[in-house]
Amino acid sequence: MTGERVELVDTTIRDGQMSLWATAMSTDMLLPIGRPLGEAGFAAIEVLGAAFFKKLVRELRDDPFERVRRLKALAPEATLRVIHSRHTTAFQITPPDMYRLWTERLAACGVDEVRMSDPSNTVATWERNKGMAEAAGLRVIINLVYSSSPKHTDEYYRQKARAAAALAPPVICLKDPGGLLTPDRMRTLVPAIQAEVGEIPLEFHGHCNNGLGLLNAMTAVELGIRIIDSAISPLSNGASMPNALVLATNLRARGYRVDIDDALVEQVADHLERLRVAHEWPEGRTAEFDETYYVHQVPGGMISNLRFQLGRVGMADRVPEVLEEVGRVREDLGFPIMVTPYSQFVGTQATLNVTTGERYGQVVDEILHYALGHWGREESDGIDPDVKDRLLSRPRASEVGAFEVEDIDADEIRRRMGAQGVDDDEFVLRFFTSEADVTRMHERSPMSPAAVEDPWVALAERLVQIGELQRIEVRKGGAGLTLAR
Repeated sequence: MTGERVELVDTTIRDGQMSLWATAMSTDMLLPIGRPLGEAGFAAIEVLGAAFFKKLVRELRDDPFERVRRLKALAPEATLRVIHSRHTTAFQITPPDMYRLWTERLAACGVDEVRMSDPSNTVATWERNKGMAEAAGLRVIINLVYSSSPKHTDEYYRQKARAAAALAPPVICLKDPGGLLTPDRMRTLVPAIQAEVGEIPLEFHGHCNNGLGLLNAMTAVELGIRIIDSAISPLSNGASMPNALVLATNLRARGYRVDIDDALVEQVADHLERLRVAHEWPEGRTAEFDETYYVHQVPGGMISNLRFQLGRVGMADRVPEVLEEVGRVREDLGFPIMVTPYSQFVGTQATLNVTTGERYGQVVDEILHYALGHWGREESDGIDPDVKDRLLSRPRASEVGAFEVEDIDADEIRRRMGAQGVDDDEFVLRFFTSEADVTRMHERSPMSPAAVEDPWVALAERLVQIGELQRIEVRKGGAGLTLAR
């Protein structure tokens, strides 16, 4: 019996709902669990990712900054965390000064730390973003993003871990977003990383896409990692993280201390389950192991979207063919890590190759940007030379090649957007979306308690907020309901 303490990080309202519920929970839905979640004893609570901003403002009409402020008010002692990739807008290259302002506003709203990734584990990106985040007052965790390929060896991660450690972050996180690790693979990988990071604590973030998330988390602890990311049912398992209570139970059975309050975690789980049932959202379930997953490495949510899109054009039967082509395109491009945005770039190109019947007959601009080095020299230099020549010989490549990344400051962006006179929060939200989107967000009224757990009440409340509507009719069978102004 060890008696050693293992800390759990909660990712339920960030990664859990992003992986399983398409980020569908509004702030009003989260508030009932803010206090118990904050008091349950987690080392940190992930509340936002950069990808949330467009979804919250445009679709949910929620203010992400206000979400943080309200959660912090409910759980003032909790450590709130955000996560981002190389650029805050994920699919577009973001001027660094907007990243600076973004981190400043998050810190002002109550965020305590940021876990930052780069899709190619680029050291220069870590260094740049870490400096700006720390200047804003945030504690910075550097992600070492895991992938499986001939390129991503123990030696590769040894070198990246050494570079990350040289930046002296308080924590380094081994991040397995695709659930690709296995216990056997971890037994060589983790010691290689540990040999380079010295006294810097390691955190483990591993998804359950291939059914091994819980075993990988247990193996991480066995190998000496003492900070593990988890999620609360029904937003655990599946494409999400290991179940926090199940993980805690197993670790305690091995003699470790896990100081989370099980009763408070169950209280959170009960609320989430009521939401799930009311809105008919899916429950995270343990996935079956699939060896073919290591070929294409397409994230689970992206596979679902691929099936849907191909089904709409009568090509659902070609999903296996597209997944095989994903593996070939990924190899052509030098084995990029299949995380946002590279997984989307590769998947889109593979789909075009299959549906048009010609490999690289049509090429999306994102792939041309990638080949031209706009996303980094490492990315461009890793492309198969023959494929790269074919890509860059296209007439469109010269047009895309004229693109220049402007390193302009936030004041100039504000001037171009006509956002002088608006506060920084409003300006940042407009940068992610548009002035019209932010205006509509402000016009939305809070949901009533009844609407939080009843989607029909929620729909009615949203409809009556649309000023142009004069009449709403709901009919089913012989029954009907009419609302009129």
